[in-house]
Formats: sequence, C-alpha cells, structure tokens
Amino acid sequence: MSHTAASLSVALAAHRSGRHLSRFTDPEEPFFLLNDTAWELAHKLNMEEAEHYLRNRARKGFNSVMIVLIPEQEQVLTRLTGREHPADDSLDCNPL
Repeated sequence: MSHTAASLSVALAAHRSGRHLSRFTDPEEPFFLLNDTAWELAHKLNMEEAEHYLRNRARKGFNSVMIVLIPEQEQVLTRLTGREHPADDSLDCNPL
C-alpha cells in the first residue's frame, strides 16, 4: 500500500478512556500523532509543490499536517484588492 493510500485510510477517534487517540480499525492501540504545520499550504503552493512537500514530510515520519483551509479575511481582501490594508483610508480605525 502506498503512503497516500495508507494515510487516507486512517480514521481516528478518542479512546474510550479519553487519554489518547486510536484508529477505528484497532481501537485498543494508541495512535501517536506526529504533526507538522503548513498553515498556508493550500493558499501558496500549487498541486505539484504541495504533493512534493507532503511526500517529504511522509518520508521524514510525519503522519499528519495541519493547514488552514479558509484564510483570515484580511488575507483574502489583500489578495483581491492588491492593497496591504484594504480598509477604506478615510475611516478612522484607531480605537484611541
């Protein structure tokens, strides 16, 4: 089984003790989550770059990666408007 197929087949749940995660396929065996973070993976990499990154992480033993699927609003507005701070400059945004 390839890394991709193996990783997609892992379904996790909280163990009945509430002290660790386990696989649905082996509920008594604790599952150690070795996680990396790539918050902007979905927004800054194309599919080829993302696949390269994920394969690299798998080769290094990581079994999960955390990413942000929906970016913060300011990032979306900046990308859409091309401006660093897309708020209307005429508005007084200073709370003091």
